[in-house]
Amino acid sequence: MANFICPNCGNRLTSSERTAGFGPRELTGLGDSDVIGRAVREVLGLQFENGSDHIGTALEWGVRVLDKAVTVHAEGDRPEPAKADIFPAYDEDGGLLLVLTPR
Repeated sequence: MANFICPNCGNRLTSSERTAGFGPRELTGLGDSDVIGRAVREVLGLQFENGSDHIGTALEWGVRVLDKAVTVHAEGDRPEPAKADIFPAYDEDGGLLLVLTPR
């Protein structure tokens, strides 16, 4: 079991506590190979508050978009509320890293 220190609040947790009840497979039913290389909107059915397109903003402007409320509706699964932190890739392939945490 590994220790984890939250970069935002400094709380210390063990790895099993950090992901309890909200791992990627538990949230979406999808594994890494099911999602890597696919459009995030298609795979996760993200719905941001006020209809905002924070994914588009991150990709177009190459900026981080942090702490945005979102509903995740992954390929027919039930909707789950979450918080999204979006990080654009800075290589020639583009893409982004999406971090979802429970809300």
